[in-house]
Amino acid sequence: MYDSIKKVNLPKPKIILFFTILLTLIVYKDVGSHQFQTAWDDQWAVQNWYTEEGFSGENTTAILLEFYGGQYAPVNQFYYTFLHNLFGYNATAFHMAGLVIHILTVVTVFFF
Repeated sequence: MYDSIKKVNLPKPKIILFFTILLTLIVYKDVGSHQFQTAWDDQWAVQNWYTEEGFSGENTTAILLEFYGGQYAPVNQFYYTFLHNLFGYNATAFHMAGLVIHILTVVTVFFF
């Protein structure tokens, strides 16, 4: 009875993942040419004294204990501080790092 049922060849998971990552890269292809936003979160969330002070003991404590701009976001702030320590306020570096985060999210969701 089951011998007459035709098998459907589904794409392999690696191919699906590859094309999903490729689609993500296509969607975000222009991100490297963007600058920081002038009327958005970048002025207070990214370009601030926490980012500029680096990873000193006092600054790390402030990032962990203080609310800034109405939010508590130590993971984001450590991320921005880390990028600033490596690249300064280079918008391309910040945006490309964001693209890497998006791709890692795509891969994580794919495996879930």
